[in-house]
Amino acid sequence: MTKSDLLLLAVVAVLTVVALSPLVSYDKWVPAAAFILIFSFAKPIYYFLDAGTALHVGIAGAVPRIMTTGLVLLVMSGWFALRRTRSGVNVVLFIPFLVYLIIALSVIWGTNRLTLAGSLALLMAVVGWYCGSKTLQHMAEEPAKSAAFVAAAFLFMVAQSVIGILQTLGVDLFVPVIVDDDTVAGRANGSFDHPASLGKVVLLVCILVLPFAVRTTRNISVLSAATLILASIPLALSAGRANMLGYAILLVCWFLLSINRRLFRVKLGAGLLITTPILLFVGWIAWTRVLERNETDPQGGGRERFYNVAMQHLGEIWTYGVGPNSYVDYFGKFDRLTAVGWPVHNAPLLLVAEIGAVGLFLLCIPLMHSSFLALSRLSDRNISGDAAAVWVCAVIALTPIMTTGWGLVNESIFPALMFTFGFLYQAMRDRNIAAAMSSAAESYRAPAGRPS
Repeated sequence: MTKSDLLLLAVVAVLTVVALSPLVSYDKWVPAAAFILIFSFAKPIYYFLDAGTALHVGIAGAVPRIMTTGLVLLVMSGWFALRRTRSGVNVVLFIPFLVYLIIALSVIWGTNRLTLAGSLALLMAVVGWYCGSKTLQHMAEEPAKSAAFVAAAFLFMVAQSVIGILQTLGVDLFVPVIVDDDTVAGRANGSFDHPASLGKVVLLVCILVLPFAVRTTRNISVLSAATLILASIPLALSAGRANMLGYAILLVCWFLLSINRRLFRVKLGAGLLITTPILLFVGWIAWTRVLERNETDPQGGGRERFYNVAMQHLGEIWTYGVGPNSYVDYFGKFDRLTAVGWPVHNAPLLLVAEIGAVGLFLLCIPLMHSSFLALSRLSDRNISGDAAAVWVCAVIALTPIMTTGWGLVNESIFPALMFTFGFLYQAMRDRNIAAAMSSAAESYRAPAGRPS
């Protein structure tokens, strides 16, 4: 275990103790600190079975294990449960998938190290949705809690930008597991094990703060805007082509939807004059790195080959899959490179191969429900409508990432992805909470002596 790993584990331990301590009176910082931990890194801290020297590439490790992300999510869930917030979270949407997971483990896939590890990773993703929903409820209680959350997102982006710059300058900090691969050489990875992971999580944080960029207090909106602008630095340094494309799609779609919803008008001011040159400079860096990657990795790391392998052998198992986390073990029998540890670089296709079309459909029930909900909430003139607009933009922005890679469903990122979805879903679902947040923001912004 490296010094970086020990430092991260120490931070987790300290913040966990603080979060559970009855001496903590500023509860607005507990979800904010948990959010930083969930999104900043994921390291294994406890193995339920002996891992030995096994190295496995998949949505989870070679054996069932608790990650730092999972520990924080469990502590966070307990903290929210003890608080007994006023409004519930709709977890019924996940019951069909959880029942299917139990039955399939018992009857179809069998319980072995790989399937148990994959099932635990999927379960942690469901817990991530729950914690994201509860975090939104917590923020709705007062603007100060929203400010703490957005401030945490800003601090996350500052940290990843600083780490990324230092790594680009040659400082050995959070050295990735794979260092001799041409696809990662020269790319910043932040506090993560892979540059692509950095880009994906940065994009998820952008999605989380986007609903608070305009219709909220001035401090929160400024922090949100600063976070979104600062995100361009780690994205550019990590040189993830799909991630940068997703970032551009997210902001452009949100900008167009916001103008259409008359959320704001474009004004020429000092802020625009300052941020435009910065974004152009970072954009130039990003474009330069994309050109460099196109020269060294024009085929995207053999994605076409992995796709063909999956499609050639999917017909036999597509209904129920081969078991969560078992793709490489099964499809590796047909392709040498897959057996080395290269899953198909397509997240939906990977899930179909592992949990089957039935499992993927059941897992997507909350997402499909949320998409229909988003379309019905777009006209709302409050946080609910803003979250709906961001949901639509996020689905479009994440599509190229989901279809050209599988990292979003890995145990280190999938809980963060579901946290993000649960967060947006709760903002759309509970109109009372959304109205209260918008009203509180309006009252906070209103000048003294003037009714809001």
